[in-house]
Amino acid sequence: MSRVGLWRAARVRAIHAACRDAGIDDEARRALQVQVIGKPSLKDMALAELDRLLDHLNQATGYKGRAGKPQG
Repeated sequence: MSRVGLWRAARVRAIHAACRDAGIDDEARRALQVQVIGKPSLKDMALAELDRLLDHLNQATGYKGRAGKPQG
C-alpha cells in the first residue's frame, strides 16, 4: 500500500473511532459527511477532505484520539 493509502486508512479509522466515541451511528455519520464535505462516502473523499471531516469531528465532539493524525 502506498504512503497516501496508509494515511487515508488511518484517517478513516480515526473518523470511525471519533464517531464511535461520540455515539454517532453510520447513518448519522453519513449525514454529517454530506453536510460538512458534500459526499456520503469516505471512500470518495480525498485525503484533504478526510482531514477536514476529522478536524470537524474533533472540534464538535472533543475527541482526543491521535489515530490518523501525524505527530510532530
